Amino acid sequence: MQEPRRLILDGSNGVGADKIPLLAPHLSEFLSIDLRNTGHNKGDVLNFECGADHVYRSQQPPRNVNATTDQGIAIASFDGDADRVVYHYFAQDGSWHLLDGDKITSL
Repeated sequence: MQEPRRLILDGSNGVGADKIPLLAPHLSEFLSIDLRNTGHNKGDVLNFECGADHVYRSQQPPRNVNATTDQGIAIASFDGDADRVVYHYFAQDGSWHLLDGDKITSL
């Protein structure tokens, strides 16, 4: 059996992050989800330096995502209530790429 694909999911410290642990076991054969920015740590603020809107508007990755340790892994960022998502990744050379517009349509 093939290893599940890895996905880092930026939950933007919102309510969408609470539902992923319920969904993840049903996908575990195909997808390994590493949930970040869950809002469960003291001081976490909704959408602060994380989430789909932050990633799209600032054109930079969310907090708790690192070019060195997360290189080559697909990353998805929800907004606070998980009704928007953007995809991004770090290439082998460490450069960060956001998939939006026509690029995300091809997914």
